[in-house]
Amino acid sequence: PLWGTEICEAKRAMWRDLTGTADLGDTFCTRIDWENKPRPDVLWSGQPCPNYSLGGTLSGSGGETGWMYVQQAQPILKLQPNVAIIEMVANALKVNDGEEVKQLTKALSEKYTTHQKVCRVWDYGDESNRERLFIVCLHDRLGEVAKEYPTPLKDTRRVARDIADPEDQVPR
Repeated sequence: PLWGTEICEAKRAMWRDLTGTADLGDTFCTRIDWENKPRPDVLWSGQPCPNYSLGGTLSGSGGETGWMYVQQAQPILKLQPNVAIIEMVANALKVNDGEEVKQLTKALSEKYTTHQKVCRVWDYGDESNRERLFIVCLHDRLGEVAKEYPTPLKDTRRVARDIADPEDQVPR
């Protein structure tokens, strides 16, 4: 990693400790000059989901943090990484008839070819069984690149012991 952004102090400290790289703070802070930050090859972005999730307000961009989902296009367009991967709860496609998803992909289509897919993350190696919306953005400067979404793992048959800690490592 070149850098990260986070607003939670504990997570910021964890980022710095684990990666040895800077945490820039709030993605949407106006003091960050994105055009002069090192451009990553791949940028992962995930904004808060309470305004899009079934257990949340379903208020979309009108909610307390929902506006961040659409606005994340701005730093991405300023940085212009080769690839941007955006993750959100799959329900974002249903909130406000998916209007915010459409706004985000339309803004990014200025410089990117975008692909979106709802994925059961278990099929891609995550140990939870949630469905997430992934938008994969490939910068136009890459020319003709693979246009297909990543293929799921071939064998997703796992059981609890596949991910559990060995008995001697479980705290008393």
